[in-house]
Parts: sequence; structure tokens; C-alpha cells
Amino acid sequence: MSEAQRSALNALLFRTGDQSKDIVLALATNRPGDLDSAVADRIDEVLEFPLPGEDERFKLLKLYLNKYIAEAGERKPGLFSNLFQKQQKKIEIKGLNDDIIKEAAAKTEGFSGREIAKLMASVQAAVYGSEDCVLDPNLFREVVDYKVAEHQQRKKLAATSLETLGFSSIIACFLIGALFPRGGKTGRTLLIKLSYSVHNFVLPVYFGYSGFKADLTVIDSFRNFAIVAIVILLSIGGKVTGTLAACFHLKIPLNEGVLLAFLMNLKGHVDLLALTVGVENKVMSSQIFYNLMMAAVVINSLIWGPLIAFMVRRESDILGYKHLAFEFQSPESELKLLACVHGPRPVATMIGLIASCRGPETIAITPYLMHLIELPAKTKTNLLYHQKEEDELSDDDDYGGNDVVEINEAVDIFTAETGVHIHQVKVVSPFASMYSDVCEFAEDMRASIIILPFHKHQRIDGKLESGKEGIRTTNQKVLRHAKCSVAILVDRGLTAGTSYTSGSGSLQHVAMLFFGGPDDREALGLSKRLGMHHHINLTIIRFLYKSDPTENMGFDIDQKEGDLLMRARSNHEPQNDADNIALTDFFNRYVTSGQVGYVEKQVANGGETACALRDMADMYSMFIVGKGGRGHSTLTTGMSDWEECPELGKVGDFLASSDFDLSGSVLVIQQHRPSKTEDEDR
Repeated sequence: MSEAQRSALNALLFRTGDQSKDIVLALATNRPGDLDSAVADRIDEVLEFPLPGEDERFKLLKLYLNKYIAEAGERKPGLFSNLFQKQQKKIEIKGLNDDIIKEAAAKTEGFSGREIAKLMASVQAAVYGSEDCVLDPNLFREVVDYKVAEHQQRKKLAATSLETLGFSSIIACFLIGALFPRGGKTGRTLLIKLSYSVHNFVLPVYFGYSGFKADLTVIDSFRNFAIVAIVILLSIGGKVTGTLAACFHLKIPLNEGVLLAFLMNLKGHVDLLALTVGVENKVMSSQIFYNLMMAAVVINSLIWGPLIAFMVRRESDILGYKHLAFEFQSPESELKLLACVHGPRPVATMIGLIASCRGPETIAITPYLMHLIELPAKTKTNLLYHQKEEDELSDDDDYGGNDVVEINEAVDIFTAETGVHIHQVKVVSPFASMYSDVCEFAEDMRASIIILPFHKHQRIDGKLESGKEGIRTTNQKVLRHAKCSVAILVDRGLTAGTSYTSGSGSLQHVAMLFFGGPDDREALGLSKRLGMHHHINLTIIRFLYKSDPTENMGFDIDQKEGDLLMRARSNHEPQNDADNIALTDFFNRYVTSGQVGYVEKQVANGGETACALRDMADMYSMFIVGKGGRGHSTLTTGMSDWEECPELGKVGDFLASSDFDLSGSVLVIQQHRPSKTEDEDR
């Protein structure tokens, strides 16, 4: 949608948002599905004008017969028309009665009013082309039959045009599918409508039918057996060699490459399609050769099916899900993340966060947006159907239908502006088992992080209001069971939205609060990607224990970077070696180059930490902090005395509390910690 179209749509929606006595708007279209959902919602009355029925077609034929035939040749009043216009010849009608016109009305089923008018215009042209300018039943039936056949041919033209031109419809469908846009309303709608039926019905039936056409009885001689064996060996050798060459180039281990090469031998789709197209287009004239090739494909699948199943079980540790924390990831590597929403409210911030996590536009990102919809429990009742209330009669649940429209529009706008395609997933389940769907999908897509929305949302006055308790329960269960890092986004709604997209010119100030521990190191790893984004000014704020009452300092890292790192290591409170290593590496790569800022805050207890956080509340549009994992720390002592949401950790709960006057959003990150059962499986 262009900017002018979007402006026109916004103006229309603004003018028609409320009821008005001054404006009456009438819309007419023969493509109602193309109307914007917001426009369709503003229409009070909908009138459908279907194609004319037989009685209507009879009346239309009579109307246009009178207009184009009976009144043709009559002189119109007026001096200039008589002087400058040539008088048409009068048409004579013989034997054309209502029965013949009713016969024509029955034949023209499916004709629109315009087509009927064009039909009678063709009758007029045929009459003027005759010698005596007479319309009789035979000429009328001839023209009607011709136009009916033309109508049917026009309907078939779209489906058979490629076949008529000599191209295979299978290849044409493949090319059209390859050229079809990945995103947008059309692609999303067709994907939902066609995926289940094609994967579960069309493909099994097609390949099953093709497989049953394989005639194994043709392998009745040593010559035919040798042909099948050679074809199988060449097929295996070509696929294995090509896959191993690609794995060698991509530096994939040999054992994984061999497994991938064997898996490729199960892909017989192209072979079956090539053979089928060859026979249909008469490229392959020998039926014996076709049977031998089909037999080779079927035997190849029968051989590799059990073998692959055995190898997959043996190499389960290779195929299993291995999570690599952001702490050890390269920020230039591909990022796979799963963002979850329960409604359209946090979508803008989620999408902006996705764009920010990408970093530079050259880095690959595979984002998924999962719409979580509660499946309400069905209430049992002893009432009969006719005894139910009106709102209880419908069994059709929209399952977030209105929310889906708003989410889709936000995603489409983001994709059009940034070129980043967001895969959308819809999950409908009760809150009790919703966490399982989230964790399983994240494991299947091998996500590095799951981003969940906080169960509280911001009101107009800036305070956070609690939503459904099931959302909080889902977040807690995902934190416990997810096999990757998990983040909870506290959306303040004003800062982290679409301004993070690459097309915006505004600069966002983001702070990463580092107290120590694995979760803070994970947050630091994710911050590497944000710091590389050209519209984000990232500052790392490290909190250190203060042994004597000195003033909190912020350092100019270009001038005092040696003292800065020296003091970070010589603090009286012992720091974890992993924290020092992670910060030193981060400092040398990003701080010294000027990409990221670095500030230290020295505090003696949790009270001073809280005061320091209050001082910087209005300085940043987003705060990133680890959930916890730092054990008992003097830096946060006393901050958990009034803890409301333990799933956010001490610092995250303080930043998200209603009493803390904060205008920026908060992202709380938890690093995945393998459980004992996972360690045993490994």
C-alpha cells in the first residue's frame, strides 16, 4: 500500500469512526474480499446483488432486444442529429416470441447483466451483417449458442491456457508457487487454507498413486535388473556426493554430513514429478523404461526408509536440540527467536525489538511471532438447544479473529518497511498447557530465545494494570521448562515500538544493567546485537560494591580504560571470573571502538542501587537486565522485601513495580540452565 493510499484510508476511517447524520456513504464492489477489515466493520447494511436468475435474464433479454433491435433505426428528434448522423436501417423481427427468449434465458445461466447486453449487441451486429436485415429464430439461436460457448471457453481459459500452449501444469504450478510472495495477506491466507489439505491429503494420494503405477513385474530379466540397480546406485552416488561436497564447503562434521546425505535419498519428489511430466508430455515414449524408473524410485525408498530410521536413532545426539547461549554466540551469526503475544497491544514493541536484535541489516534473522489464544473450557449444561440464550447457540469461536487482523496489519507494515519477513504462528490452547506448545515449537525451530509479554499492561495514566492470571502462569512455566534463553518484556508502550525499525531516524538510548551472574552475561550477549544497530545508543552500566563512601563515578573510557578495568578487578567484593572475562572481552571489542558506552556505579547495598536506578529512570527508553542467578549479592540486598513478581528477579521486579516511576520498557533475560535429566541425556 502506497503512502497516498494509506492516507486516504486513514482519512476515510477517521471520518466514519462515529455515527453521523450529515454523511451517507454507499460503497459498491464486486470484490468484497479486498476491502480493508476496518472499512468492512464500518458498513451498517450489506446488500448482495447476485448474478441474474432465469426470470431476470428473460427480462434483461426483452429489455435489450427492445433497445438494440426493435428501436434500432428509429430517427431521434433534433435538427443536428438528422443532418450529421447516418440513419440506421430498420430491423425486421420475424417469429421471435417469448418462448424462444425464455429458451435463451435458460441457456445463458451464469451471465451477468453486462454479458447479456453484449450478447444482444452481437445479435444486432449479426442482423446488420445479413442481406435482408431480418432477425428470425434461427439467427437468434445461432448467436446465443455462439456467445454461450464463448462464455464457457472464457471460464476454462485461465485453467487450461498453459496446457493449451504446450506447458505442463505441474511445472507451471511450481513456478507460480516459487514466484509467489512469501508475506502479505494473500500468502498468509493461502498458506493457512492449503497447508493441511495439501500435506495430509493431496501429496499422499498423488505419490501413492504414482507409486502404485510402478510395475515390478518388468524386472524379469537380468538386463532389466541391472538397469534398476545402476539407476539406484547412480541416484545414491549423486546425492551423497553432492551433499558431502556442500557439507565440506560449509565445514559440517563428516558424521553429520553422511547422515544428511542419506536423508537426501528419501527425497523422491523430483524423480516422480520428472517421470510423470515426461510421460504426459510424450517426452518418454517407452513404457518399459518408465516402469523401470518408477520401480527404481520405489525400491530406493523402501531401502532407505528403515536404514534412515536406524541411523537417526543411533545419531540422536547429533539431531537433538543443542542450545548455544548468547554469552558464547557470535553477534554476526544468524538469530532465531520466538516472540509471543496474547493480543495486539504489545505487537508494536515486539516487532521493534525483533528489528533491534537483528543488529546490522547484513546479519540473517529468522523471527517467529506466535499468537497465543486461550481455549476456554466448555461449560456443561442440561438445557436443551431451544432453551439456550441467543449468545449460547453459536458453536463458532472466532479465537481472536479481530486481534489477528490487527496483528497481521502490523506485521505487513513492518515487512514492507524493513524487508524482514516474520513467520506467524497461531496457537489455541488452555493456559494450563500453553507453555508446552511454546516450548515445543521453540525447540523445533531451534530458537535462541523466547520473548514473552509481561502479564501487566500500561494504562493511560502510566501505571501497570494486571491482566489474566493465566498469562503469568504461562510465563512462569516457560521459564522453568524452556530449553533456551527466555526473556519477559515489560512494555511501557511509549518507547520501544516502531521507532526501532530501520527506516526510523530517531536514536533510542538503551541501558544494560550488569550485576553479575549467568543471566546478566546472557543479557550482555544479547546486548552485543543491539549495540550494533545504527539507531540504538547502548550503554553498559556495571554495579560494583563500594567499600568506602565515595561518589559514584562515570568514566570516559577513551581516557581511563586501563584504570576502569583495573578497578573492576580490584574491588573488595570478589567477582566471578566468568563475569570479568565476559566484560573484558566485551570492553575490548565494543567499548574501545566507541560503539557502546560503559559506566560504573559503586553502591554499598540494595538501597543505594534503588536510588541509582531512580536517578536514571528517565534517561533510557529500555532497560535490559538478567533475571538473577547471581546468588546472594550485597548489591541487591533488601530489594526483594516487597517483591511482587519473582519471575522477573529482584532488579526486574523493582523496575516493573507500580511504585517505580519509569517511562522505559524493561527486558528481563534468563539464561537456559540444563536440568539434571538433560545432562543425563547428553
